[in-house]
Amino acid sequence: MVCGGVEEGARSAADMLAEVPPTFRTTMIDRAGTMVIRAIPIDRRARPEVRDLRSMLAIEA
Repeated sequence: MVCGGVEEGARSAADMLAEVPPTFRTTMIDRAGTMVIRAIPIDRRARPEVRDLRSMLAIEA
């Protein structure tokens, strides 16, 4: 996210997560997505791209 910004990083993570077939969606993959969200500054977590990623991971705000 450092090179492309929060929005691009969250969008990229969501795109990659969407490409993983449900049968291969493991706890480890979901935890990696959660780590991405935790790396986002709190004041930027309301961005639509971050909300989309959070909803894919079923994480409450």
